[in-house]
Amino acid sequence: MDSPSKHVFDHIRFNDDLGNQFLCAVCRNPVLDAEMATPCGHSFCGFCIEQFKANNTATTCQMCRRPVSAFCRNLFANSMLATVEGECRWCQARLPLDTAKTHVTQCDQIEKPCDLCSQLFKRMEIQQHQQECEYREIVCECGTRLKKKEEANHNSSTCAFKEEPCPLNCGERVKRYLVVSHSLQCSAVATVCTVKGCNKIVRRGQKEEHISRDQMRHFSLLEEEKRNILWEVNKRVMLDIELKCTGEVAIFKWNLPTLPTRGLLRCSPLIEKFNRKWRLLLTDKAVCLEYIQGVHPIHMHVSFIIKMADGKAHANIVRGVNLAEGSMAKHTINMDAYSMRNITAKMEILEPELC
Repeated sequence: MDSPSKHVFDHIRFNDDLGNQFLCAVCRNPVLDAEMATPCGHSFCGFCIEQFKANNTATTCQMCRRPVSAFCRNLFANSMLATVEGECRWCQARLPLDTAKTHVTQCDQIEKPCDLCSQLFKRMEIQQHQQECEYREIVCECGTRLKKKEEANHNSSTCAFKEEPCPLNCGERVKRYLVVSHSLQCSAVATVCTVKGCNKIVRRGQKEEHISRDQMRHFSLLEEEKRNILWEVNKRVMLDIELKCTGEVAIFKWNLPTLPTRGLLRCSPLIEKFNRKWRLLLTDKAVCLEYIQGVHPIHMHVSFIIKMADGKAHANIVRGVNLAEGSMAKHTINMDAYSMRNITAKMEILEPELC
């Protein structure tokens, strides 16, 4: 039974001289939803009856302690309340006490706590407040349910849909969950130029400008790569071909100076053979034939004949070496370079000659 009699009279005033026939024998409030104990006849308000039943004391009258066989509606007491007026503590309206419960549930001026934050508001204001209450539940764009008061912290720390400046400073604002995919197309990402040998670091947004500005350099690099590829292809073919001398031979003899040069690099004068310029190099550990200047690579055997101060000679051949401008054929030595008197280099061109 819905009988909040006690709480009703927290909001409704009534005269203190109200007769006992209108008052609950226990709480001394007007007997709203009155029920009478039988057989003793004492009347109680609906609120107190519910308390008796909840506490298992409904079998005994709380006034005379006589056994109660049943409680029945006190229609007389309920109808008599229609003749007694009370006053609302909030809106000051005068009303019959039998309508007090209805008035309390409808009065716009009565304060009630917000179900969310427990603050008191007039009934007429509570709906508007709950639409603005900091404790109301909201659903973020990312799907997270949270209280309104938690929204700022959620946005600043964990929300995947919160937009932030691109970490690479491209100027765009990006949602957190899209940062990784954005980086795949971000104009500020720095990449190495794709032209082999260029090696310049270029921002993605400046790639077209770089290609246009370095066009001639890229062309030269691509031509060089093309030559290298052709050489590698021809080199593989050559592995299956017996190398044969073309009959073109060049010999160069270098008389070494007698001055002490131990630990230093010694260089021969330049010589011109096969329309290319060459020189010999000597260190404490190796003798080399260096291709100084020329247009095309050359494929050949290189022989080194080293004559020592004691008259002995040492010979070594470097077979099938392909030399391009700036490269060299090298022979490691394990003898005293200071005791050498001259070095003879013999160059034999092989076929096919790769260009």
